[in-house]
Amino acid sequence: MFHELEPDVAEIKRLFVNEAGRGHGLGRLLLEKMFEQLIADGYQTVMFSSAKFLTHARRLYESVGFRDIPHPEGFPEHLHSFVYFMERPLFKEV
Repeated sequence: MFHELEPDVAEIKRLFVNEAGRGHGLGRLLLEKMFEQLIADGYQTVMFSSAKFLTHARRLYESVGFRDIPHPEGFPEHLHSFVYFMERPLFKEV
């Protein structure tokens, strides 16, 4: 599930694979299909936030090209140690 954050930028809001489904490539498949839809919808970049304790999810996001970005302006300082933000371009740079 995603939504438009700003023109050309979408934000992933929800992506879940239950514990029994993990380790079978389902998360990667969901992301790849989401990337296809994001591109078809005209987005250039996708970003998201997640909880730092979800280390298995972070490894997946890094493996498909997401990189850390700073917390957005106005994000509560007391949550910085619990939440991280990442983004990924949807097109390869030439």
